Amino acid sequence: MSDAPYTFDQVAATFTRKAAVYVANRYRNYGVEFDDVQQELFVWLYDRGKKKVERWLANEPQQTTRIYRSLLDQGIRYAEREKAAKVGYSADDVYWYTPGTITGLMPLVLDDTFVQENGHVGELITMVVDIRRVMTPEDRDYFLFADEEWADWADRVQVLINRLGGNRPHVGRRRVMSNAQSIAITRDDAA
Repeated sequence: MSDAPYTFDQVAATFTRKAAVYVANRYRNYGVEFDDVQQELFVWLYDRGKKKVERWLANEPQQTTRIYRSLLDQGIRYAEREKAAKVGYSADDVYWYTPGTITGLMPLVLDDTFVQENGHVGELITMVVDIRRVMTPEDRDYFLFADEEWADWADRVQVLINRLGGNRPHVGRRRVMSNAQSIAITRDDAA
């Protein structure tokens, strides 16, 4: 990895490729292709994103993680629209889980008496069932005995969020990210 700052052209060449590969692989079962994703990223990069990316590159240190995440978010937005069209639902119907939502619903998720037959309907039961569906027996054991203050609680919640489809695309918004997640995102930026 070089210590030289990235240029806009390098971002266009490497960051868009990396983000497009990730998105195309994640959504390949829905007909999303690399070339289409990369084209969407170029459209954003050279239009609405150009001033933002130039500003992030001008910062010291450069905000390369923010640039990559912004490109990734654009790609995911495109892929979610394509997936919705192929499967037959509206992309507006997608619910993005947050750590707070998962943590707040965990008592209901672990409560075996909380079931649809008891008159619980609507979005609440849907969210509880979604979370139960992605939990392994090991996850269930962990959350039955763990406390929200435990060091690995946030990581275990993030695993559930990833199984539920990942984080909401968040272009233009700040969010907290673990060091490990940041390193994983930026590790291969120069590749």
